[in-house]
Amino acid sequence: GHQGAVNSIAFSPDGGTLVSGSWDNTIRLWSVASLTERIPPMRGHEEAVSVVAFSPDGRTIASGSDDRTIRLWDAKTGQPRITPMTTHSDWVRSVTFSPDGAIIASGSEDKTVLLWDAATGHLRELKPLKHNASVTALSITPDVRTLAAASWDPKILLWDLRDTSTYIMELDRHLGPVFGVEFVTDNMVLSCSDDSCLLLWDLRKPNQCVAAFYAPLPLKCLHYHNTSVAAGDENGTVQILEIPWMLEQTADGPSSGMFSGIEIHPSPRTTRDKGVAEASGHL
Repeated sequence: GHQGAVNSIAFSPDGGTLVSGSWDNTIRLWSVASLTERIPPMRGHEEAVSVVAFSPDGRTIASGSDDRTIRLWDAKTGQPRITPMTTHSDWVRSVTFSPDGAIIASGSEDKTVLLWDAATGHLRELKPLKHNASVTALSITPDVRTLAAASWDPKILLWDLRDTSTYIMELDRHLGPVFGVEFVTDNMVLSCSDDSCLLLWDLRKPNQCVAAFYAPLPLKCLHYHNTSVAAGDENGTVQILEIPWMLEQTADGPSSGMFSGIEIHPSPRTTRDKGVAEASGHL
């Protein structure tokens, strides 16, 4: 397994494979059923791998690193698909594919978001999308029209991917660095922060948080899968909420409440549910 801390994990679209990126500079592919490595480690990054992501078709893995590069890998063989993407001037902190697989967005400590052609690795936009602090998380709407970029500052900026000359909306209700952002629909987006809040936004209402859910500890990541959202805190606990229930809470206007439902604590094994993993650090 890895010889250093695991910084990022992601499931393949079919849920059968897990990819992990580590401080040991490697990326590894795991069978969810057997917890064994499918292929030899992917090597090439010169510094820690900070983020990994699967393409929507499951054929490509994108990785971002402290070496300031993004690399694309064949998910079956582990071989590099193209030459490294090298425009960022500081650590890469976030990478995501568009739902149609055509675009890769990357966020960095250099306070920018870059948009890449997923097939060629060339920049789609020569002008970077600028933030005021490190870009920590990214998500693209199902219709591939809007990009949400979360930051340390702590704001979420929304960009129209058809015209990125300036951002179209700012979400600034969080009180601490924003570490997770994911679209639920084209108009609804989730975010989590060091302020211990999971917020649900309706983009048809500018800067309007329609639901807020409070965790006991600062939240460091979130993952949306089917109808559920999982949010992980700094103590290693994963809180799970059901999206339909969250949306019901908005029917009569903004609402708030404490987390309720399932709590998953750290374990040396993965969960049975393919949408959430409990990593022990020994992958």
